[in-house]
Amino acid sequence: MTIQEFYSEIGESFEDMLARFASPERIAKYVRMFLLDDSFSQLSTSLPAKDYQLAFRMVHTLKGVSANLGFMKLFDKSVVLTELLRNEQYDADLMTPFNEIKEEYEKIVALIPQLS
Repeated sequence: MTIQEFYSEIGESFEDMLARFASPERIAKYVRMFLLDDSFSQLSTSLPAKDYQLAFRMVHTLKGVSANLGFMKLFDKSVVLTELLRNEQYDADLMTPFNEIKEEYEKIVALIPQLS
């Protein structure tokens, strides 16, 4: 799968990324590095454990990385949980936005190994 096909498959703009990174190879390099980021993994454990400070840092990191890579659907979903945690709304339903993040995240990481 080409990097163009990858962005098409996840419903994001390859053209925006090309304008930012200047070459398909550079985009693919950084997209592959997304698999090394452990913010989602740490979010997955810290949120159910009610370690809200760590959960906030991890979802905030995931939000930033997503924006940098043009994963705007993941970014938008991360914003919701980031703001709930930033505002210490711990009594809110935090798992619904987390599950939306998880769904989008899993879609992305499942496709990255298919990059040529």
